[in-house]
Amino acid sequence: MKKDMARKLLARADEIGRIFSNTDRGGNYDNETFTVNNITVLSENTAVVTFLKTPTNKKAVAWLYFINSQAKPRWEYFFITYSHLVGMNRVAAVLHQVEQHNFAESIK
Repeated sequence: MKKDMARKLLARADEIGRIFSNTDRGGNYDNETFTVNNITVLSENTAVVTFLKTPTNKKAVAWLYFINSQAKPRWEYFFITYSHLVGMNRVAAVLHQVEQHNFAESIK
């Protein structure tokens, strides 16, 4: 990952931690503070961030993906669940079919 992308990823992870640490945020019933515990780079444009939540000592995982927009390049995120992973696994087969179709169209 390029240095600029890595720095933006780290800054975004810290920002997400601040957002979810907000005690006025709906759903933060335990007044948890989210601290970046680990960042795992998955590809040039994706990463997972593990947050440590205090005082509960639980963890949360956010999946971050880079939107390479000319107007507003940015790291977006969501807190991922097993259901998301099942869906993502199914996307791979669909993407493969689309790539096969597009290749056939490209060589006509």
